[in-house]
Amino acid sequence: MPPWKKVKLGDAVEIIKDTYQPSDKDDFDYIGLEHIEQQSLRLNSIWKSINISSGKFKFKTGDILFGKLRPYFRKVVIPNFPGVCSTDIWVIRAKEGFDQKFLFYLLASETFIEMSSSGSTLSILSNKFIVKSNSILFSKLNPRFPRVWMIGNINESTSICSTEFLVIKPKLGYWYSFIYQTLCFKILTDSLTSIATGTSGSHQRIKPDDILKTEIFIPSEYDGIQFESNVRPFLKRIIKNNIENEILTIMRDNLLPKLMNGELTIDSVSLEESPKAIVA
Repeated sequence: MPPWKKVKLGDAVEIIKDTYQPSDKDDFDYIGLEHIEQQSLRLNSIWKSINISSGKFKFKTGDILFGKLRPYFRKVVIPNFPGVCSTDIWVIRAKEGFDQKFLFYLLASETFIEMSSSGSTLSILSNKFIVKSNSILFSKLNPRFPRVWMIGNINESTSICSTEFLVIKPKLGYWYSFIYQTLCFKILTDSLTSIATGTSGSHQRIKPDDILKTEIFIPSEYDGIQFESNVRPFLKRIIKNNIENEILTIMRDNLLPKLMNGELTIDSVSLEESPKAIVA
């Protein structure tokens, strides 16, 4: 057997961007992110192109579909039919001389997913910030109404975010919960609003340097540790609940229209059925 050789991902695959504009005359199978199960490498359902209203990507039988949002969800499939898919999905095809099935299992492997989540593998495809777990996301936009997120997933995952966020990492671990709560304080957001640049309203932005120059009170080591030990469990529960809510929202948005228009009935939905079986 010939020896393995090391190549760049871009030498082995190409990202297909064959665009498709919706038409009421077409009847293609459609795959969105909500139709790809997390972690299982399979579809939970399929929609039809007649139901979509914005531009999508075309894919061929055997193309690899890789969900590019929150890659740690591991939404990767290789459909045995052609169709169209969301632009939040990369359509990946092996170049000549490379095996498509091998690349599918490589791209779907836990090792690759971990690397792509950190931005080290797919950085050429996405201009984002790397976000690791004990990190805090603070939106630069419209500081009067602060949007602050905790990135501290139970599985200590790594992801990416828009450059419209500031990625903040406390220098000491026991400051995490305290800094998060501080960033939510109205007195701080009022101060940042007064120095934000840009036009009024949602177009105002905060410069990173202005955040770093903002004066705040820091607790003693003892008080900081006590605050962290008491508050952190609640923050972890909030993170877990938010993830579960997002999953349930996707499931609801996928199933409810089908139930309301008669495509599905409660009795017809079975976890044992294939995606094709539950789609009209």
